[in-house]
Amino acid sequence: MVESLSSFLSSPIISLLLYPPFMLVILSITILAIILPSLFFPTRNNGSAVPLPPSPPKLPIIGNLHQLTQLPHRSLRALSDRHGPLMLLHLGRLPVLVASSPSVVREITQTHDHLFANRPFFKATHELFYRGRDVAFAPYGEYWREMKKMTILHLLSNKKVESYKQVRKEEVAFMIKEIERRTTTTAMDMAERFNALSRDVISRAVIGATTRRMWWGHSLRSLITDSSRLIGEFHVGDYIPWLGSAAGFVCGFERRLRKTFERTDKLLEEIVGERRRGMEKRKEEGDGDGTDECFLDVLLSLQEEMKCKGVVFDDMSIKAIIKDMFGAGTDSTSIPMEWAMAELLRHPTSMKMLKEEITNIVGSNETFIKEEQLAEMSYLKATVKEVLRLHPPGAIIVPRELTEDTTINGYRIPKGTMVLINAWAIGRDPKIWDSPEEFRPERFINGEGRDLGFINHGFQLLAFGAGRRSCPGIQFSVSLIELAIANLVHVFDWKPAKGEVKDIDMSEVYGLTTRKREALLLIAIRAVMQN
Repeated sequence: MVESLSSFLSSPIISLLLYPPFMLVILSITILAIILPSLFFPTRNNGSAVPLPPSPPKLPIIGNLHQLTQLPHRSLRALSDRHGPLMLLHLGRLPVLVASSPSVVREITQTHDHLFANRPFFKATHELFYRGRDVAFAPYGEYWREMKKMTILHLLSNKKVESYKQVRKEEVAFMIKEIERRTTTTAMDMAERFNALSRDVISRAVIGATTRRMWWGHSLRSLITDSSRLIGEFHVGDYIPWLGSAAGFVCGFERRLRKTFERTDKLLEEIVGERRRGMEKRKEEGDGDGTDECFLDVLLSLQEEMKCKGVVFDDMSIKAIIKDMFGAGTDSTSIPMEWAMAELLRHPTSMKMLKEEITNIVGSNETFIKEEQLAEMSYLKATVKEVLRLHPPGAIIVPRELTEDTTINGYRIPKGTMVLINAWAIGRDPKIWDSPEEFRPERFINGEGRDLGFINHGFQLLAFGAGRRSCPGIQFSVSLIELAIANLVHVFDWKPAKGEVKDIDMSEVYGLTTRKREALLLIAIRAVMQN
């Protein structure tokens, strides 16, 4: 879940071009005047006997930024095809290592994992998450270890995920009823439907109530969306510091960042305060038996314990972690659901096989599939894996930063290098996968992916990352994805609201997460149940 917060570039060259003409003129003159002779020379090794990884030619000041398109995961794969699966770029001032093969990812996230566990500094994440007080973007160290341990123990452990079974059942049932009220004629935006489902499940686990029933529900949703958009936006100051202030002012980035933080902080402060007052009231009345305890209650109750441990854990930490869980927990679950429905509609044979498997296991008269029945559904599980192979929520895993010089595959990697793992490229590598662009769930039953899971992924199936900074919410997300897709396929037949199945647009929009460019608009038809 957290690793699905991965992506950080939106369209560097387009963003640069959006600045006023005078900025481009100044930049062009600087480029021509400073280092014209070195325009097309690759990175030098500064006399070291150990070479740096292969690099494409770079421009002064902007480095390789001009080579990234609106879909960086695709342009990075094209560059890696020419320069190798271990490639060094320069994005402005930042040296950036790009990993595009399982063997390289193994070196980074297993062999040298402790060296690559830090996060690089980005202004948006630093400001929006209270200067690194969350889990996803916190610097590597004791604070991060304590926060991750606490989050897993009290929210994302297998035992806790199992305890939310009733929550998942009730929220999926609510979604089914909402769809039933609009079957046959009404077009439904499946992205919105899945987002609401994921958001309400995570809300009940984290805050103890669905967002749709709380006064702050709509506001929190929009503010989380605004924060995600800012995190995914290219900020020139992160890569070219001396341009940062002017560019941030001209683009309005600084103003929007400050405004979003202030509004989100005020709302989170009210949510935390309301829950704290409720806890104190229940304690005074002797009702604190813990039966309605949510993750926020746990965080509030642990403040004194953390203080005794010498760990700074105040309300800013709590607000940062809550924001983390909402942002990552919603997207890492809802986005794969939308891709899954799109792929199943475009591949009617796969849809038919999934329907038949479900019917054979639960019977045609069953109106709701229970979670315990999912364990027998091998084709369902293969379908979810295939969707996440082709469409990982974070096409590029959240960047890491190297904390000391090291060597990988005979190449020198300098301290401070940022690392990008192209999960999207690895999932579509023809050296790993047979017919990698095809949607074929069968490959995870009797093909090359049959032994791969989201934990034992062989560094080939990286939807949830790898290593100590991998997403700790794998089971939380997958459990809901499987339950929702199984019930939607079983209860309804589906068709596009406009055009034919072949007309479904499968293009992407890159940002904090990689989602469908066009909303998936479908019409649901109640399936005929056989006696």
